[in-house]
Amino acid sequence: MRFLLLMFPILLTNCGTTKRNTLCRAEAVVIDQSEVDGCGLLLQLTDGKKLLPMNGAQYGLKKGEKLMVSYRTESAASICMLEDEIVSLTCVSRKSISDCQPYQHIDEVEWLRTLILDQSPSQIVRYKYQDQYLYQLVTAANRTWYDCIGQLMCGSSEDCKIPSNSITDSLLIYQAHR
Repeated sequence: MRFLLLMFPILLTNCGTTKRNTLCRAEAVVIDQSEVDGCGLLLQLTDGKKLLPMNGAQYGLKKGEKLMVSYRTESAASICMLEDEIVSLTCVSRKSISDCQPYQHIDEVEWLRTLILDQSPSQIVRYKYQDQYLYQLVTAANRTWYDCIGQLMCGSSEDCKIPSNSITDSLLIYQAHR
């Protein structure tokens, strides 16, 4: 029964969707083009494509950072003119996930305690996904995913399509008291 309760949010997020998984899939480096009007920080992908993220401030991007990102192309205009696409980031990961340990208790991690205080989730569930650990924060309004260093990977349930057959080892690490 506990397994079904833990998997239910995942199944709900995946039912009837044809969108692909939006977890961080593209390598990028943050480049500073602030000397050009309207540019600021851009993301340069390994194929050379330059992206202008509309929501980059949300992720606190810094010049020179190497990232894994996923994004959604937006129909927007810009005065920058250096970008190949204007995008909204749907996933950003900074650190090698292999450096992370699987947390089992919220007391082990400051960023988890901070999220609980700031967002009042009903639960937090840890999952193994490929070679990394993900943490799903469940609130009344949303389900968001974080990597093991506390970086927001997906900002809303709409952007987070994680195939239920690719996650394993679910562990409820926090349940709010009612």
